[in-house]
Amino acid sequence: DLFLNEIVWRRRLGQSNSDRKIMGIVTDSIFVFTKSDKYIFNPQFTMEGSEAYIKERYVRKNENGRIYKCGDLGNPAYRPNLIYEYKGCKPPPNGWAVSWETMKRMDKEGRLEFPKKVGGRLMRRQFLDEWKGKPIQSLWDDIPPINSQAKERIGFDTQKPEKLLSRIISFFTNDESIVADFFAGSGTTGAASEKLNRKWIMSDLGKPAFMIMRKRLIDQDSKPFLYHSIGDYQKEQFEQSFKGSIGDLAQVVVNLYGALPF
Repeated sequence: DLFLNEIVWRRRLGQSNSDRKIMGIVTDSIFVFTKSDKYIFNPQFTMEGSEAYIKERYVRKNENGRIYKCGDLGNPAYRPNLIYEYKGCKPPPNGWAVSWETMKRMDKEGRLEFPKKVGGRLMRRQFLDEWKGKPIQSLWDDIPPINSQAKERIGFDTQKPEKLLSRIISFFTNDESIVADFFAGSGTTGAASEKLNRKWIMSDLGKPAFMIMRKRLIDQDSKPFLYHSIGDYQKEQFEQSFKGSIGDLAQVVVNLYGALPF
């Protein structure tokens, strides 16, 4: 497996530790691994906290009234094949960020800001109506924990916010992808996957968890799904799976996933 990212989620805002000489733990770490170098990655964006950024940066209008800001057209690394002059504008030291063909297309589409003075910089126009928001990075501090009054609160001890699972699923899966959670708890993974049109598989050792998951999916009008209970497995069958042979619990998971044991 290949390590891709560590995501830090701020799961609470603060914690009192007046009686302990230790800092409060307010974050969880989410480790992202991939099976190979061929994996799904869909960049996600957020508009949260963007009001000040928009007000500060998007201050220009073109002849059609479209609001835009100007961005650099220089290449961060030296690219000799991208060093060319365009309509009297000399290239940056490292060359342009785009090819000659792309530059002509951008010019035709009104995406270039030509300098008003000789020797000025040629810039890129970035339109507000095309801006998706700020790219989401590895620090997630915009997803609050589930509070006592939240509508999605079920009362399960380890319940995670649906927004958290939805973001993870959106980043690393596509429409109709299969999402598996083998410690499903309150069923947040399945609930989020269902709303995002993903296929899902969930399993858990606790019967109460299954009851909570099933009710949650029914309440949100999920598509028909298979519920499989193998009975009193907490001791005999679970222990059997650790003796070298696949117990009933493991076999159910393997069958649902369409996999072969190893």
